[in-house]
Amino acid sequence: MPARIIFRSPNTWNSSFWINVGKEANRDLSQPILAKNSPVLVGDSVVGVVDYVGSYQSRVRLITDSGLVPSVRVARGDEQTKAIAENVSDLLAYLSIHPELTDQTGKTALENGLRNLQQKLIEKNTHGIWLKGKSTVKAILYGAQMVRF
Repeated sequence: MPARIIFRSPNTWNSSFWINVGKEANRDLSQPILAKNSPVLVGDSVVGVVDYVGSYQSRVRLITDSGLVPSVRVARGDEQTKAIAENVSDLLAYLSIHPELTDQTGKTALENGLRNLQQKLIEKNTHGIWLKGKSTVKAILYGAQMVRF
């Protein structure tokens, strides 16, 4: 649903703004599209959430507002470690099938650095069981769920 910013206060510049659509915009739709906590996008990027819906205008809280608690999870800790381990494994596999990318000395140094990083990730893991292959991490077990890479 397209909208335009109709007001943005200098005092709350990083926190909120008002748009020119409200409850009346939902009237002819089969289900409401604009509601409290609806995401607000610019292109493909989330910029905020609808905080208040009036009849003809709505307030949007920006993701830059320090008081906004978004309903999303950011990969941290073990999830971030797992994602890094996946990328390290992918890089090592890619290097092994593309020898033309670097000379042998550079390739060896890069592979050794990646394997050292991978070993540190394995040592850091405390909530899952890492299954190691010869040179790459093959999977992590979390309870009954196995994540393969």
